[in-house]
Amino acid sequence: MNAWDCLAGQLIIEEAGGRVERQSADQMIAEGGRVVAGSAGIFDELVRIADTVFED
Repeated sequence: MNAWDCLAGQLIIEEAGGRVERQSADQMIAEGGRVVAGSAGIFDELVRIADTVFED
């Protein structure tokens, strides 16, 4: 997936009322990175799971 596809998808999710984890668009384009997105009701749990799985 290209970064611009991911960023466009994130915009669609936000416009539909979902939530997207904030990241630097410049960094995502240059280096990639994790993407966490979901409905408002499950977003915090998704971030918690992602933090556990994607430890630095």
